[in-house]
Amino acid sequence: MIRRPPRSTLSSSSAASDVYKRQYQSYGASEGLPIDFKDINNTDLNSFGLTRDETARQLHVLKNSELFVGVKAFVILWNEMPKYRFLAKIFSLPGVSKFAQFFYYHVISLYLYQRDIKRIKT
Repeated sequence: MIRRPPRSTLSSSSAASDVYKRQYQSYGASEGLPIDFKDINNTDLNSFGLTRDETARQLHVLKNSELFVGVKAFVILWNEMPKYRFLAKIFSLPGVSKFAQFFYYHVISLYLYQRDIKRIKT
């Protein structure tokens, strides 16, 4: 979760919580951005209107009470991070956005979701 009171609030949760947590918390710490990550295993997801299975499948970001999922969630985060704003611009382009969302949902998030399920079973 990135917080810039009172302007915006971001929240993220994901299947590969360890991966996203390391990326965004290390970047936030090094750049002085207040990033707060919500681990889906230790968060009341009902308060966000989500299930664990939904959040385990894709990255979710909550900003100003609006929920963003998948590539759109990454774009919201990257827009808040000066070094990653160029990625937000690229992945916001109509053709790139549609391809990236398809690839993220059907390849990347599927792999991370299966990894999460395997981790839970062991």
